Order: sequence, then C-alpha cells, then structure tokens
Amino acid sequence: MDEKKVLASVADTLVEKPVTLKVDILHPSSYEKLLFKIRKKELARTFHVKPLSLASMVKVSKLFLGFDMSSLDKENLLTGNYKLIVEHARSMARAIAISVVNNKDDPPESLVEFFYNNLSAAELSKVVAIIIKQCRVQDFMISIISISGINILASRTASARSASLNGVNPLEQMS
Repeated sequence: MDEKKVLASVADTLVEKPVTLKVDILHPSSYEKLLFKIRKKELARTFHVKPLSLASMVKVSKLFLGFDMSSLDKENLLTGNYKLIVEHARSMARAIAISVVNNKDDPPESLVEFFYNNLSAAELSKVVAIIIKQCRVQDFMISIISISGINILASRTASARSASLNGVNPLEQMS
C-alpha cells in the first residue's frame, strides 16, 4: 500500500467516513421492478455503514458470541457446514441490519429479511468484514487497556508511597 493510500485511510478513520454497501435485489417484487424501470435505476439498495456505536457493537458481539461452532462435524464437513448455515444465517442477517441501522433501536424485521433474502455467501463474507472493521474492537480494547494501565500505575505508585513511608526503598520492593 503506498503512502497516499495509507494517509487517506487514516483520514477516513479520523473523520469516521461511512463504508458504502450496495446489495443487489435478487428477487424483486413486481412493484420494485416497475419502480426501478420508471427511475431507470438498477435493482439494488445502497446503505452506509458508519462506525458502530457502543450499543450496536454490544448487540453484534452478542450475536457473534452466540455462534456455536461445536456443532461443526469434523468427520463430515459438508453436513456440518449446512447445519451452521441453518443455525446462523438469520443471525448474520440480523447483525448486518443492526450495523446498518446503528442506533439503540432494533432494526426492522423487513431489513433483516432483505439481507437474508438478497445476500450470497460471497457477499456475506465481504459485508461481515466491513462490520468487523466498523466495530473498531481494537479501539475499544485500547480504551480498556489504557484504563487498566492507569489503575496498575496508580496501585504501584500507592504501594511505593506506602513503602517509602515505612522506611523501605520502593525500588527494591518493585523488583
């Protein structure tokens, strides 16, 4: 990746630029077909996925944690894959809908159904990658680690002060 692309990526991150998600309508209703013919547009819907709020990140994380991979049959991967698809496809569609809506309210069931009925497996993989990027879990973890680091430093400083008051060399105590 050249330097200009890296700088552009950093700038996009700083301004929280949304990622555009375009989903083709695989099975349009007659009304949608007519509407798209009149407007001379392609049969697709466009969404903008902004960095997720904490509430949306928690909802998506709960869905992802609910995926039970133990049901994957290692002896017969094909059967195991089908079982996972049956168990988790709707949850994946719900996670995408939560990310698109990105507010405290649950997404409308019609949006969940839209993603469920119009995403292929290849598109699902790309969309999940976008969601994971927009979750910015690493930023959340940095915040937690920073707070933990402050607490560790504060406890070390307090114990060093206590040791020096008791006549013990704090440097000897820390080693």
